[in-house]
Amino acid sequence: MNPEAQLVDGKNSQEGHIGEHMQSSVTKQNDIQDNVILVNLLRACAKRKDLHQGTILYAKILKEGVLQRNIFIGNALIHMFAKCGALAKAREVFGKLPVRDAVSWTILVSTYAQYGYADEAIICFEKMQHEGLSPDGITLASILKAYGSIRAAERGKAIHAWIVLQGLSEVDIVIGNALVDMYSKCGLLAKAQQAFDELSYHDVISWNVLMTAYCQHGYGQKVLDCFERMKHDGHVPDAVTFAITLQACGSIGAAQRAEELHEEAVSRKLPITGIDFGNILVNMYAKCGALGKAVQVFIDLPYRDLISWGALLAGYCQHGHGKEALELFEGMKSEGLSPDEAIFISVLQACGIAGTVDKGDEIHAAIIKKGFLQGCSFLESSLIDMYSKCGAIANAWKIFNSITTRNLVCWNALITGYSQNGHDEEALNCFQLMQAEGLCPDEVTLACILKACGGTGAYKTGESLHVEIMRKGLLTQSIVLGNALVDMYAKCGALTRAQEVFNDIEVRNLVTWNALITGYCQHGLAEETLNQYECLLCAGLCPDTVTFVCILKACGTIGAVTKGHEIHAEIARKLLFAKSIMLGNALIDMYGKCGALLNAQQVFAELPIRDIVSWNALISGYSEHGHGSEALSCFEGMKQNGVSPDVVTFMSVLKACGSVGAAEEGRIYFEMMSLEYGIIPSIEHHTCMIGMFSYAGYMSHAMAILGKVSSSDYFPAWCTLLVACKKWANVELAEMAFKHATKLDENSAVPYVLLSDVYSAVGRQADADSIKILQAENRCN
Repeated sequence: MNPEAQLVDGKNSQEGHIGEHMQSSVTKQNDIQDNVILVNLLRACAKRKDLHQGTILYAKILKEGVLQRNIFIGNALIHMFAKCGALAKAREVFGKLPVRDAVSWTILVSTYAQYGYADEAIICFEKMQHEGLSPDGITLASILKAYGSIRAAERGKAIHAWIVLQGLSEVDIVIGNALVDMYSKCGLLAKAQQAFDELSYHDVISWNVLMTAYCQHGYGQKVLDCFERMKHDGHVPDAVTFAITLQACGSIGAAQRAEELHEEAVSRKLPITGIDFGNILVNMYAKCGALGKAVQVFIDLPYRDLISWGALLAGYCQHGHGKEALELFEGMKSEGLSPDEAIFISVLQACGIAGTVDKGDEIHAAIIKKGFLQGCSFLESSLIDMYSKCGAIANAWKIFNSITTRNLVCWNALITGYSQNGHDEEALNCFQLMQAEGLCPDEVTLACILKACGGTGAYKTGESLHVEIMRKGLLTQSIVLGNALVDMYAKCGALTRAQEVFNDIEVRNLVTWNALITGYCQHGLAEETLNQYECLLCAGLCPDTVTFVCILKACGTIGAVTKGHEIHAEIARKLLFAKSIMLGNALIDMYGKCGALLNAQQVFAELPIRDIVSWNALISGYSEHGHGSEALSCFEGMKQNGVSPDVVTFMSVLKACGSVGAAEEGRIYFEMMSLEYGIIPSIEHHTCMIGMFSYAGYMSHAMAILGKVSSSDYFPAWCTLLVACKKWANVELAEMAFKHATKLDENSAVPYVLLSDVYSAVGRQADADSIKILQAENRCN
């Protein structure tokens, strides 16, 4: 029976055999064969990770003093303890050796490196060199692993130089692969690629190491390119290669390519049925958004661990399916699994997506109960983020305020929460407090604060951030910051600056174009909006809902109905109409503003869902173009469909009443605003009523409305009254309205023109001319 077979027997039997061999060793201490048996027994323990039997052997070896006479047995003991994970025991044996050779040191160096004790591995390596012992390939590969784990790039480069000097990288593929791995872990991908290219030949491990480097640093397409080159060079990918490549597919959302690779791995009959590979597949399909495939693989797993559940949960959250993620979480708990920190982070994200603050409170309590919250900044920031997304900003602030040591992640979560909820002033205040604590903003912080600057019109603050971004050279590195700057300047009305930043961005995406187009659109520059749209198309980008909404608004502003028809056709071709009520509403508004009311009505009729904006757009279209009866009919239809009118609705309704001379009906609607819907009429609503009554000849009613509002000295209201005075030839009232209007705005020519028209209408041309002269004199002064 060979030594390894002896270890397969029962414990008593095994101890009996060990005892026999130990006895043999004692009686024949100088017999090499017995020492070989001991070494083989220790190797068998190492292979089986049988620490119990290995410890028994160690005790007998110490008792008989064999360790002091035989370094081979000593090294075998160190190796056995190392393989069993008993590092303290391995170090103990090492300390008892009377003489240490290169093998003794190498075992210790490689063991420390393998278990992540890089500093200890480096200390051992340096002591080994001090004793004048030369490292072999295993030692060098291990020390390179240690340097990579602590990102000691300069030390790694020094070892690399020595390896090249010795010519070892050309003959030892293990060392070459370790160099590639070391550089990649240090983030020096160009050096990793160079080390790979300098290898005299490549094996599958070489390719796997290089592909892992690209995958870990987010270069998914590079991984796929390496995979194809590897096969082209005649290398057969193994299960590890496929695992790396599938992860890369997940990082870039290449679902179709991933499915092809999955099928290829199955056809090669690679060992991919285990839980580890299964989890990789679940994670990959989930990241790609192929949630159906992810669930299918998940169900087929031999068993499901926290990694399996976590991958699927994260996938649902990543693609905005918060409710489904929460249901999945309940399924996980029903299988008896207890969530860890990573699971809780995903579940909090799901609560934020679904807006379920009650569930978020429940998860918060569970996290506290398990004691996970103490010192876990990721959970703390996830809680802040969840409460912020649910609109519970007070809760978010309470969590933030309870953190003793606040890092940038926590600050970003709070600032982002304020920004997303429209609390721009609070976001800016937080930014100042964060800086006062000595923390420097990162890309996330700067993007949020630039958004807040745009929301509050804080142009100067935004400009100073722009200077800081340029000083640090961040603009060339981050398209997110470039887009945020364009958006900030556009929202602040600094469109020339927005265009300058836009021109400076080397690589523009759709968000960049939308930021600029939205800026031009919001400031009423319709022609520039349409010009930028044409440029976007020339750049080969496909417009989205945001783009189309802006372009339709621009078309409505300048009455470009032909262009509007063209955009409508493009929206229909892309099948976007049914997916976005915003587009439907924008089409109705555009057609309404252009006077194409039949088209507006047709789009309205085709909408799968109609909201208040849909009804307002149609009612406004009819009202603005003098179709008061149709506008009022739509208003009644709106109420019958259970949609409550808002301030915008009533503006259009009152204008419609004025256009058809329905002053009494208008008065009823005006009173309905506050009595039935609790809407306080604005000065604009009062102006509509003044116009309605005065055009109908009810001047006393119009004056009564003016007397009821605290802001009776309101310029447009007096001008509206002046227009009506021309119709009814009411000179006395016109002169009074003129005095009020000119008192409110001395520089406006409108009251002069209107009073002149009134004088002309009643045949008082001399007075009309004198008003024109007065206007001219006023302009000169």
